[in-house]
Amino acid sequence: MLRCPLCYCLRYQQDIPEYIRLLGEHRYADALELIYQRNALPAITGHICDHQCQYNCTRLDYDSALNIRELKKVALEKGWMNISNAGTNQPVLVHAIRLP
Repeated sequence: MLRCPLCYCLRYQQDIPEYIRLLGEHRYADALELIYQRNALPAITGHICDHQCQYNCTRLDYDSALNIRELKKVALEKGWMNISNAGTNQPVLVHAIRLP
């Protein structure tokens, strides 16, 4: 996983570079599955997150910040129907994350 301020400023420590790569390959369901590994509520963070990561994005040194919130919404909108265990009615484990 690429280590950069972008990856660390997110409380969920998601592998952002990897899910951006998957989105670039049009592997939306795979990107969404990767997001779900660290973030049980991407629909919420994809819509109401204050996107603090964009203010520290290393891309600002070159042009403009990556719009992570919008990329997460793309994964949700295009990948949710193709997740491998979607609709199986299997119980899921939800982790509570205590924020400092």
